[in-house]
Amino acid sequence: MLVSSTPNDFRIFTVSEHAVALMLAVAKQLGTWTPEFMRRGGWRGLTHGAAPPSASSASAAAAVAWRNGFRLGDPHPCLRSLPEGSASVELVDFSTLVEQSDFLTLHATPSPDNHHILNAAAFSKMKPSAIVVNTGRGSLIDYTALRAALANGQIAGAALDVFDQQPPKTDDPLFSLPNVLCTPHVLAMNDRVEDRLPSGVY
Repeated sequence: MLVSSTPNDFRIFTVSEHAVALMLAVAKQLGTWTPEFMRRGGWRGLTHGAAPPSASSASAAAAVAWRNGFRLGDPHPCLRSLPEGSASVELVDFSTLVEQSDFLTLHATPSPDNHHILNAAAFSKMKPSAIVVNTGRGSLIDYTALRAALANGQIAGAALDVFDQQPPKTDDPLFSLPNVLCTPHVLAMNDRVEDRLPSGVY
């Protein structure tokens, strides 16, 4: 998977791993199957996780280590030339990206051009089975439209590490939706990263 412009090289794999973990966690409904769910007597059969795209032969051995057809929408010129042997990456326009993605992940830094790039119009074009993952910044998504799209089944789920207000309000409806997994802006953090960051960074 080619991921661009993470300012600190030592964060690249941490961010990528967290984004992939969030994709799978939402698809597999790991936010539903919690110890509290089990303590209340919950058990399998009432709900089930979604199969990943092209779910055959163990997703073709996890899609040959995540090499199964990525679509990329990014205007940055460095992404126009992909290294030989990269994962199967198709460069598409944003409309195609929104309409065809099973998982749509956001990794951009904020700019006037991408403010609320995922809005009500974008959600209306997405597959009802699509899952949105935001590991970039809260301003990339119109969170009012996201809450509506999740509540009415317009999309299947979301995994969010960033929010429109940080920290978010504790009564945010996102925290009550069964198809949402949230983390508290920690995707770039792990014990090794923290040891290498100067005091006060991030």
